[in-house]
Amino acid sequence: MVLAGATPRALVRRAEAPVQRWQVWFFRRPVQIVFWIVISLFILFACFPVYWMFVTTFKEVNDLYNLQNNPLLFHLPPTFDQVRYLFEKTNFATWVQNTAEVGGGVVLVTVLICVPAAYALARVRFPGSGSRWKPT
Repeated sequence: MVLAGATPRALVRRAEAPVQRWQVWFFRRPVQIVFWIVISLFILFACFPVYWMFVTTFKEVNDLYNLQNNPLLFHLPPTFDQVRYLFEKTNFATWVQNTAEVGGGVVLVTVLICVPAAYALARVRFPGSGSRWKPT
């Protein structure tokens, strides 16, 4: 029985070999490897400044300025001299307090301005407000 307009060739279904599990794994594996290499590079790029701050915080001054040493490693024993100097001989606490006050002020002003504006944009009908991106 042949359908009208159909050729016998169109009616025959081609037998395809089933995809094996190892084939899926084999062809996806390079993509996964590249993905994890890129992610690892981003993580290294993001974590390096934290590592650099840690190393330079606990290094001795002579170790910091010696150009013969590798700057990423400790060559002299770690010390708390830099941390002690920061808290005892500078106005670090005042600087942190000033930064917190300015940051808090900025957040307060931003919230006081943006909340009424957001309410107005959400509730008030103005020309053109319903023409685009209307929720369904």
